[in-house]
Amino acid sequence: MWSFLRRQGLYFLFGFTIAFVIYLMFKLGTTDLLIGLLIGAIGGLLACTGFFWLERKFPEKVETTEDSSE
Repeated sequence: MWSFLRRQGLYFLFGFTIAFVIYLMFKLGTTDLLIGLLIGAIGGLLACTGFFWLERKFPEKVETTEDSSE
């Protein structure tokens, strides 16, 4: 369960970072940074949802920490 939550958290961070950097390339300012955080969070949720969907669609391609420790 924890490995699943950790993996989803990393997917969210990945999507958030990319969306936030793209946003900052277009706008920069103190009030715009808050909007950038919101847009980044939406991007992170989209990435998290996409990776979750792909893991459900192709479960045999998912590597888990339990399998790699053997």
